[in-house]
Amino acid sequence: MMKKQQIKKAFSLPELLIVMGIVGVISVIMLTIIKPNEIALKYQYYNAYNTLQIAAKNVFLDAEELSTSSTASAADKAFPATPADLCKKLAVNPASPNSKYGYINSTVYNCSSLNTVGYNAGAGSFTDDKIAFTASNSMRYFISPLYNATLNSSVLGSVSLNYFIVWVDINGGRNPNTPVWTGKKVPDVVPFIVASNGVVVPIGHPTVDIRYMTARAKIVVEDGVSYGEPTTFYNAQVQAFGNYQEPSTELFSVRADWQNLFKNTNLVPYDTTTTKTAIPECVPQSGNYSSCTVLIDEQKTL
Repeated sequence: MMKKQQIKKAFSLPELLIVMGIVGVISVIMLTIIKPNEIALKYQYYNAYNTLQIAAKNVFLDAEELSTSSTASAADKAFPATPADLCKKLAVNPASPNSKYGYINSTVYNCSSLNTVGYNAGAGSFTDDKIAFTASNSMRYFISPLYNATLNSSVLGSVSLNYFIVWVDINGGRNPNTPVWTGKKVPDVVPFIVASNGVVVPIGHPTVDIRYMTARAKIVVEDGVSYGEPTTFYNAQVQAFGNYQEPSTELFSVRADWQNLFKNTNLVPYDTTTTKTAIPECVPQSGNYSSCTVLIDEQKTL
């Protein structure tokens, strides 16, 4: 009696294609959920910082170039003195794309009817009516009133600084739309200081969380340049400057004064524990400036 041969069943090609299609759809959904908070966070944050830094520096250079012009307006000869003026000089008005103003392409433009968001903003502050402009990459920008601070200088004693706080909703209006830090959920609204010298300084919780960015000390010595290892922005500040502050020449050196100015607000990290110490080559001699600075690591791809 002959034994019956068992026939093993396998998936047909159409069935395999259907299964792969379902897996692909699930993967896309999962990436859409996870990506903004984890995978894409550094890219989004660096994109916001770099875009704002380039635009603010150009606004400063424009004012410097026009400072001796006999035809330019007083407002164009100086760094913006009002939130509306800063908004106008940062964003390209989509209704007037050929205007002489603007460095950030925008799709929503509310510079002429601007509602400001102050330094003590919290959950619920970043509503549609407060948007200064929305960039073409969907990031939403919010601008504070103009502030002035007296910062402590290790060399000059004290330095007066005019600045704005620009808040950027880096995931384009998707929830949670908050700067409030819990330590678990990453806030999607991040703050930057935009100083009257055109320098943009990261502040708040992203300075102590490597999910947003990493930075390193740039060490300049007689025989060349070297770099510290990637760490948090806050730790890189400690490595490059220690307790030294020189706001007149290096705003990235300012750490303690921001903490004092913004205590009890969402601009102060919940944890400022440092695991680093000042790099010996960076410690300035009495009466001199530090030869080090801080570099934010560039994020080119996801």
